[in-house]
Amino acid sequence: MNKGLLILLLLVLFPSFVAADGDKYSAASLSGSYVCQITVFAWPQRREDPLIPNSQGVSEVVSDGAGKMPEGTMSLHSVNQPDRGIPCKYDLRDGTYTISPDGSGRTDGQWKFLEGGGSGWKCYDRGLSPYGVQAGLVKPGPVFMENMLATNSGARTYNVEYDQTGITISVCDRR
Repeated sequence: MNKGLLILLLLVLFPSFVAADGDKYSAASLSGSYVCQITVFAWPQRREDPLIPNSQGVSEVVSDGAGKMPEGTMSLHSVNQPDRGIPCKYDLRDGTYTISPDGSGRTDGQWKFLEGGGSGWKCYDRGLSPYGVQAGLVKPGPVFMENMLATNSGARTYNVEYDQTGITISVCDRR
């Protein structure tokens, strides 16, 4: 596993090891429009192998400062087959977040598939209750964890989500 990815995972999964940036956070810390860079990795076939890049893309979400994300869009495309299919496009439905005073938190959302895929690249709804699902070649089952770490007074968040098919990492900056 790439050293930078491992450090990011540790920061997000164990935020108590860092003091975020010294700020005290609340739902109001996350307010406004955020642009996110997303990378999806498939789990390796063997324990010794690295994570396998699966897809990448961008999302834009709006946080209301009160724990809700009322709107958002996302586009993901396969990195394994970049010349096949078209990006999977999604619309956010029912997004929420919680944040602790130390900047750690959780995001939850339902991303409804709108269009895209084809030529071997399949798209699925993501995060629909009670089973979250990823975009990719294999339709996965439940999402096991969605973590968030806010920094710079909420101007940036790091997000990690994983299920049995892999891990999704996004870095989001407030506009």
